[in-house]
Amino acid sequence: MASAEATLKYGPRKDANHNEVIAEMRKYCAVYDMSTAGMGIPDGVAWINGAWHLFDIKNPKTGYGRRGLNKVQKKWLETWAGGPVYLIYTEEEASLFAQGKFDGIKFAIGGVVDVPANKSSEE
Repeated sequence: MASAEATLKYGPRKDANHNEVIAEMRKYCAVYDMSTAGMGIPDGVAWINGAWHLFDIKNPKTGYGRRGLNKVQKKWLETWAGGPVYLIYTEEEASLFAQGKFDGIKFAIGGVVDVPANKSSEE
C-alpha cells in the first residue's frame, strides 16, 4: 500500500524510454497517453486494427522495468474485466504493436502477467 500512497503523494513516474516509445507508436496509430493517471492504470491506449488496446511501457535497461508490472499495476489488472494489457519494452516492440503485429509481445490479463503473445491479430 505504501507504493500506492507514494503515487498519490508524488505522482506517477514515466520510464526513461516513455517518450520515444510513444513517438514510435504514433507513426502508425492513434495513441492516448494515460501515464499521468497513476493508481496502476496502464500508460496508454492505442487504436489498432479497429479496436483500442491498452499498453504499459517498461524500460528494459532497469531492474524495475525488467520485472514487469508492479504491485499496484497487478492489483488494477485483477479488477480489469477487459482485454490484455501489452507490455512494451523497446521502440521496436512499439512499432510492431502499433502495426497490429502482436506476436512475441508480452501481455498481462487477469491475474497472469508477462505472458508472451503467441498469435497475431492478423491470423
